[in-house]
Amino acid sequence: MHAFEIEIDGKTYGGFWQAGDYDRLTVQSDHGSTYAYLDDRDPQALAASLLGQIVRRSERQTG
Repeated sequence: MHAFEIEIDGKTYGGFWQAGDYDRLTVQSDHGSTYAYLDDRDPQALAASLLGQIVRRSERQTG
């Protein structure tokens, strides 16, 4: 697992990413987890994008 952080609207969020079988990249954080297929994309950039989606979805649900 690789730890990383991103900033969204002035707040820093952390998570972990791991490349697994079949080029699947999994992201885990306190806000949830998800995965996507790398398809020759940069893993760090994809992880940041996925974490951003998780955080935004979580904040919409909690209001």
